[in-house]
Amino acid sequence: MDFKKLPMLITLSGSKKIIFAGIIAVSILLAAGGITIFCCAAKSAQIIGKNSWDAPVFYESQLLFIGRVFLAAALIGNTGLLLYRKNGDIVKTLTICAIATGVFLQLDSYIRRDFWNDTMALAAWLKYSTWELFLPGYSNFAMQAAPPGFIFLSKLIGDVIGYNKWILTLPALLFALGSIWQFDKLSAKILSPTGHLAAIWLFCLNPGVWLYAGEFKQYSADIFFTVLIISRSIDFCNDGKKYWKQLSFTGVAAVLFSHAMFFIMPAAGAALLYHHLFRQRNNWCFAAGAIWFTAVTAAAIYAKAVMPSGMYIHEHHIAGFAPAPDSWNNIKWYLLNFTAAFSAPWNMSRGIILSLFPIAGMIYGIRKNLISKIPLPAVTGIVTLIMLYIAAALHQYSFAPGLPFAKCRLILFTIPVATLIFGFSIKGKISLLWIIPVFFSAIFNCCTAFMPIGNFSPPVQELISRTRAGDKILISTDAARWALMLYAPKNYFTGFEKFDINSPSDIRCEADRIHFFFVDCPSEQWSAPDGYVIEKRSNFTLSSVITVKKSTFDTPADK
Repeated sequence: MDFKKLPMLITLSGSKKIIFAGIIAVSILLAAGGITIFCCAAKSAQIIGKNSWDAPVFYESQLLFIGRVFLAAALIGNTGLLLYRKNGDIVKTLTICAIATGVFLQLDSYIRRDFWNDTMALAAWLKYSTWELFLPGYSNFAMQAAPPGFIFLSKLIGDVIGYNKWILTLPALLFALGSIWQFDKLSAKILSPTGHLAAIWLFCLNPGVWLYAGEFKQYSADIFFTVLIISRSIDFCNDGKKYWKQLSFTGVAAVLFSHAMFFIMPAAGAALLYHHLFRQRNNWCFAAGAIWFTAVTAAAIYAKAVMPSGMYIHEHHIAGFAPAPDSWNNIKWYLLNFTAAFSAPWNMSRGIILSLFPIAGMIYGIRKNLISKIPLPAVTGIVTLIMLYIAAALHQYSFAPGLPFAKCRLILFTIPVATLIFGFSIKGKISLLWIIPVFFSAIFNCCTAFMPIGNFSPPVQELISRTRAGDKILISTDAARWALMLYAPKNYFTGFEKFDINSPSDIRCEADRIHFFFVDCPSEQWSAPDGYVIEKRSNFTLSSVITVKKSTFDTPADK
């Protein structure tokens, strides 16, 4: 199937105007649906999530996101029609629409998302001295880590401009936008026109690509440098003498900004060696592969030394460590992760049946790429997968099943390689067997992707306005502590302590007034401890601030 022939087919069939009218009608329906969702989101969320204290927050956020997607799809669709009428190139028009969709999704994530537990912890850690961030053996109190270049850049920006959401998440947005730009250039260079079109759409719709554009984490840098390493390596295969400087600079920057390079760079190095041995005798490729293996091994040793103790030995990630295959339950781990390795790059880990489609496409794509002139993407993907299994077996890196927003966000760097390999499979009518279900699944997963959204600045500012000398502040979780450290002036809150939300009667405090800061836990049914009455209660998104005072006060209590 050649999309370049599509305009001619439309003209010959005499249905061009009908198709245009159909697209406009669909756009109008999408716009109307988006407006309707905006009007009904709040009430619908309350009805759907009435049995849970936090569900309405998630449902409303999700519904509003779907409404924005509908409106953006209507706008992009109609703009695409205008572009096509002007240039007559359907492939170019659809590519521009894909990039516009990806940019919209990334900007939406950047605007609507705020710090959450892990990102607040990492941002609060930046307030320590520069040396403490990089000395081996130094323990991060929050058990969060990021590559040295990412940490240094973030601390520099924070110290100069200030520690706020917009500044600290800006590098993540720029890396995410850059990944679309680089992926479009790379896929257009090595894939067929139809393969490039399919790959860029799947890449831009992927929640793993756009969701983290608004998060203070290095995940978008993982994706960006994966694309860049593969692109520079392919250029290097074609002309090592011309591109060795670009490849070297990219490799150094990648190691500084991405932990994922401990997998991608050795795998790309192995692909360069493969190219040297089985495709074209190229001493440049041999030298680059050998140097990368040595350099990345040294970087991995340093990373292990500075990694906080027990970083991955945590209930959230421990399921990703490969068990000994000594029982059927343990053997199933390998089977599940085999399908996850192919389905996770598209957020399709919801069932084995759905996983069969990307598996079929990627196996066919590997076969096609291995017989091509430069099989670097396929070899890089295969070696990366082998390294991930080995690291999981050694309990050095988590390779967990599940949604990319949960445990699989640790392997988001597999998305570019997997999507490129999939692009090689778009050859002839047989590829429709897997591209159609994968594409529609990608649209569905894009519209249903969300993360908890909570702005913790308002409750902290509320605490600042309420507290006075002699007051006590008690917090429900570590996330509340990090919120106070991040959103309040430095050292403003110093005497806060953690309390057990389930045992208010066990709280022992002599202060006349106590402020309770709840984060990520219900407070509606919470009652004041013995001897106190509630003075004021304020609810925010995913958080609450409750002030109590001794019941002997004359001022009437507000319950």
